[in-house]
Amino acid sequence: DRRPALKALLDACREHRYDVVVVYSLDRWARNLKVILQTFGVLSDGHVAFASVTETIDYSTPEGRLFVAMLGAFAQYFSDSLAKHTSKGIAERVHQGRPAGPIPFGYQKGEGAVPEPVPEEAEAVADIFRMRVQGKTQAELASWLNGRRLRTRKGRRFDNFAVRDILANPFYTGRLRYRDAIVSGIHEALIDITLYEAVQAMRVPRHTGPQRHSYLLRGLVRCARCGGLLWSTSPHHGYTYYRQQASARCCYPAFRR
Repeated sequence: DRRPALKALLDACREHRYDVVVVYSLDRWARNLKVILQTFGVLSDGHVAFASVTETIDYSTPEGRLFVAMLGAFAQYFSDSLAKHTSKGIAERVHQGRPAGPIPFGYQKGEGAVPEPVPEEAEAVADIFRMRVQGKTQAELASWLNGRRLRTRKGRRFDNFAVRDILANPFYTGRLRYRDAIVSGIHEALIDITLYEAVQAMRVPRHTGPQRHSYLLRGLVRCARCGGLLWSTSPHHGYTYYRQQASARCCYPAFRR
């Protein structure tokens, strides 16, 4: 399901639309032994041959199937080993106080790859934390940031979600979040921990019960002009709308499905 192009290819093989599938090497096809064997079964049922530019594979013989299984096992081993060492390297970097992911709004990469504040953005971050404690909503804060012509790291207008992510990020207190742990960072804090905790106390718990409505494009559809997320809503007349928040609206008020 995570590889729609592969799925489309296998569907085409089931319909006998191809005679042979050519890859550079087996690990470009898949690195999971179970996936390799399942997909080769689909090719076999569809009478589609498989060819590798760098390996000699004949899946039609018992020896060939054994060879494929061995190659697949080695590919999965190297994939798992790489993931293990990558995870270890990230954990080590975080415990040294260095960020392992994208640098958030308010900072830029500084000397020695240590994030340093961007003056205008850093001031805006501190302001929205203070305004949130004073009762401003996330939508109002998004409108305030957009009014100052500030943009997210992706160059988009601020919306409710972008503001929420800033207010929930301990990075601004000089700390790092890694998995379920919070560790000290070596970058400069923009706000005091007391202010951060006061904002966290105001957060509304997420609704975990069953959803009343199921929206086809929920979390996917964006404004064609500014790239902001569109919200899903079903008014009393039954139509489904995808709209921007009023505070971030840049163009049309709503789009009917």
